[in-house]
Amino acid sequence: MLSNTQANQKQQSSLPFQIMKLSIFRESFFSEESRPSINTLRKWCQTGVFNTKTLGDMLYIVLDHKVFGVDGEEEPKTQEQQYQEHDTATLASLSILRKQMASQDCPQ
Repeated sequence: MLSNTQANQKQQSSLPFQIMKLSIFRESFFSEESRPSINTLRKWCQTGVFNTKTLGDMLYIVLDHKVFGVDGEEEPKTQEQQYQEHDTATLASLSILRKQMASQDCPQ
């Protein structure tokens, strides 16, 4: 009979993608000074920052475009990029409103 670890390893080898335990992912991808807690990693997984796979009672991170930012998938936007897009949209809306107000104030 296979132990849980052996069963998980057997399942991992048959998966079409690579997965990694949260604890190993944390040590491999973050420097010691900036490592998030395991609970923070779990929250990121729950909110979709990383794709995950559960085998038995173990949660694994799928090593895909969300981790590496490759395969033609768009990388997540930084908060600064999101603010810039929002500011650009706001300025465009204000410009349209100004033009509308100007055309209403000055009948031809």
